[in-house]
Amino acid sequence: PLYAVNFGARDGTGTGGNTDPTYPLFADLGFRGMAVEASSDFQEVLRDNLRAFNVTVVQSFITVQNAVELIKRVGLPFVDVFKIDIDSFDCDVMPTVLRAYRPALVIAEFNVYFPPPIKMKLVPSASGYDSNKRGTTYECSIQFLNDDVMRPLGYVLLQLDWQNVIYARREIAAALGMHGGVDVQAAYHKGYTLQPNRTTHIPWGMSLEHLQHFPSHQQRMAAALKWVQASTHRQQEGMLIGCGNELISMHFRP
Repeated sequence: PLYAVNFGARDGTGTGGNTDPTYPLFADLGFRGMAVEASSDFQEVLRDNLRAFNVTVVQSFITVQNAVELIKRVGLPFVDVFKIDIDSFDCDVMPTVLRAYRPALVIAEFNVYFPPPIKMKLVPSASGYDSNKRGTTYECSIQFLNDDVMRPLGYVLLQLDWQNVIYARREIAAALGMHGGVDVQAAYHKGYTLQPNRTTHIPWGMSLEHLQHFPSHQQRMAAALKWVQASTHRQQEGMLIGCGNELISMHFRP
């Protein structure tokens, strides 16, 4: 059997017109696995939607400290497909699972508002993170995800569509004829920047829309730093932001 893990399952099928990518794996391809969701609002419908399949539903917050333990507790022998969308410290949780289980494919959400080559990552905090209070600082940018999380662990980008990406282990990408994967900046431009209705489809990041229109990377980075210094936050947050190997640590209070 093949196994999939869904971190941030919500109702298990997808809401608002978006199909959860693990649902067809469970419903159509016979994958076994687990679905983890913290919110009580989704527990009943999540269990109803996945009841017919060999999937264990777990109610829990997902942290860097407990991510691998949650999978171990269910007893999955492997993880073939790992999906994560927890709107918070995704880019710190991912490495723990990837090192422990080496899934063939990773499906993840990233922070689409910070375009390449800007690197941005929400920093885990002892005070936690309330995704209901999130603004535009959450998860990490595609450049950070690619350069600092996925490629060092042997994964390459296969596809970027809106704020979602699919990565594969390097040897699997090669077997598919996609040696080295696709270029991050080109994929972002095609998968997000050129979307004709992106400002209405994902309107919450309009305060950062101006970053899409600078002609040079240097101007884009300077504008991002200026925005960060002037931004307001609804909760205590920390972030890394920068370009290349030069990352600045910043902390905010409401």
